Amino acid sequence: MPRTSAIVNRHHRELTFAAYASFDDLAADGAMMDALIEQYQLVFGESEVWGETYSRDDVLAKLRDDLAGEASLRICHDRSGHVLGFCWAQLLDAAEVTRAVDTIKFYQSMALPDLPDRIAALLSGTRVLYVHDLGIARSARSRVPLTQLIYPVLADVAGRTGHGRVLFWSMPETRVSTLARRARFVECPMPNGMRFHLGEFRAHHDGHVLGLRWMATGDTAAAVHSDQEKRCEQ
Repeated sequence: MPRTSAIVNRHHRELTFAAYASFDDLAADGAMMDALIEQYQLVFGESEVWGETYSRDDVLAKLRDDLAGEASLRICHDRSGHVLGFCWAQLLDAAEVTRAVDTIKFYQSMALPDLPDRIAALLSGTRVLYVHDLGIARSARSRVPLTQLIYPVLADVAGRTGHGRVLFWSMPETRVSTLARRARFVECPMPNGMRFHLGEFRAHHDGHVLGLRWMATGDTAAAVHSDQEKRCEQ
């Protein structure tokens, strides 16, 4: 069964969250899985940036792969079970990150032949918490904070694995790329316009509330070269 929690945002509307640690956990909650698949198709299909079309089988296959091993999924939904937002992440090595990126239809149209070498150089043999997907329904974008989706997912996997290094990619001027800049992640531009963001988070407590500070490590910030024409190297 999913773990659930609720918060009240600044507009005094209750947001309910469900967390899943594996595909089997999600599949056991069939109604929520169906609602997630539907919202995934809408979020990325209607986006002015992504414009992707995914069949139900496409999304199911992705969820099976992305929620294997050490992974975490968080869903924000309303009282009727309608999905408002989602985020999931997985502990991966460089080769696994490359395979995950290759499954994104938007990326396939502008694929880099040397992406495996670029990611291998960027990670230098380490594993990272790779954020596969993050989405918020168009109607809920003023209600659901990105941080309420991302932070708990990363904290969950980090708590189980001891890894706090985070990697994700996006395109310029998206909401998540703005969040990465504010969090002082290292940005590594690619020749095709995409941006990888690399950083870490550390847990801290404010009274009885667990929070997360996002930051690029000093070593990483000094070592990663963000050059569009050259590989990002450590």
